[in-house]
Amino acid sequence: MNLLLGSLLLAGVCSLGDATNIPVMANFDNQRIAKAWYPLLSIPTGQLRSVQFHPFQLVAQPNGNLKYRIRVTKNGRCGTEDVMLNKQSQPGDYVTSVPSTLRFVETDYNTYFIAYITRGSGNLDTFLALAGTQPNVTPALETKFRTVANSLGVTGGILHSVLLATC
Repeated sequence: MNLLLGSLLLAGVCSLGDATNIPVMANFDNQRIAKAWYPLLSIPTGQLRSVQFHPFQLVAQPNGNLKYRIRVTKNGRCGTEDVMLNKQSQPGDYVTSVPSTLRFVETDYNTYFIAYITRGSGNLDTFLALAGTQPNVTPALETKFRTVANSLGVTGGILHSVLLATC
């Protein structure tokens, strides 16, 4: 479960509605989003007050799916863990087997993406997350994230993600 939470990056307190009300980025291209990412900021609902995540990689699949991949140490050995993000009817809208959903709201494909995530059946947790190709948050990226959050009605506190070491 920690892998999924990390894979979908996020955590605060906000009032997000049903995922169907959150727009998916038009003309989303899974090939262009496929690269290494750092979790940077999140606005969660629920009890979480801090978040820790591994840097991750999104790997494009030929059928439009994405694979979320992290490198972790298990039993003293370095390995990879993958979570498959299965494309729904609209590009940019994904579901996992856990069940969780991931909707890409906005990206420039080169420096950042903003995604809306639900985790657990019945949408146990919802998150708005910012990931970047660099491990630091620039003032411009934080402003962009706040602007998108406000446009979606997300008013909770922003949490800075704590990056975990990777092997």
